[in-house]
Amino acid sequence: MANSRATGNLYTGTTSRSYIKQREVREKRTIERLEQQAQLEPHEAIVFGEIAALKNEIAMELGNVITLDMDKEDVKSIVYGLRLATSKMTSLETRLKNVLRKRIAAETEADDEATDDSDL
Repeated sequence: MANSRATGNLYTGTTSRSYIKQREVREKRTIERLEQQAQLEPHEAIVFGEIAALKNEIAMELGNVITLDMDKEDVKSIVYGLRLATSKMTSLETRLKNVLRKRIAAETEADDEATDDSDL
């Protein structure tokens, strides 16, 4: 008779060694992100100012590029190109904000370590 309890689906195949490797990978990514963040923080206002200026410049180009004698297809392609450029700039801005975003868990962990060291 087959095993009445179906526990085979509970086994994930992970071991303590794989957990250690996953933790090491996470720690490496965290260190890399913090290094990137440290490099970008002094220039944050300048970079986001430039991105905002480029977005405004792209919006202003719409009036300069389109003329009355253009075909409908040409206008659509220009508008599509300008929207694509704007979306790329927004994507860049989002990626930079994600790099610069401070994680609450990392901050509380750093605070906990600081209090642990002061208890000694």
